[in-house]
Amino acid sequence: QQQQQQQQQQQHPTPQYTLIQSFEATHGNHGEQEAIAQRALSNNNNDNNANTTTTIRMIRMDSQAKYAMVATGHADVYLRLSRTQRPHENIWDHAAGVILVEEAAAAAAARSTMTMTTMTMTLDLGNGNNGPNESHHDVGVVVVTDRRGRPLDFGTGTAKLVNNDGVVVTTSRGVQQRILEALQQ
Repeated sequence: QQQQQQQQQQQHPTPQYTLIQSFEATHGNHGEQEAIAQRALSNNNNDNNANTTTTIRMIRMDSQAKYAMVATGHADVYLRLSRTQRPHENIWDHAAGVILVEEAAAAAAARSTMTMTTMTMTLDLGNGNNGPNESHHDVGVVVVTDRRGRPLDFGTGTAKLVNNDGVVVTTSRGVQQRILEALQQ
């Protein structure tokens, strides 16, 4: 029986996603963010075998390192949804992170193109043990929007993202779409 379970696990590995969010509870609504991730990423919302269970690992940290975790594929989703009636984020909390993920995505896409062309280079976004599950990553893609799917607008002339509501960063268009759909429910 144990051998049968191992064979099933090998055929249908447990999908794992990593949600990253701010350590400080005042920087986002942890409960809502975790519920959104569960709703969006659980197996009833994706194409996985019904016999598998989706695992969502939660990590809390501060600084632009959250963006770096998504950019390197060590986290699948970074959510920052406001706890207050005034949801406008400070530009300085996100501008550098957006540049970081855009540059990392461009570099990954370039390496991926070289890999396909020369067949000598490989794309390594993982750390071996807790690295990314590449099945839900689009190589060279990190999507950054607000909770309504709009790009972050840094050109408003104020220190706040007044045209945006929250921040959603993902490692693929598919994961981004599922998060945005869960936010609308």
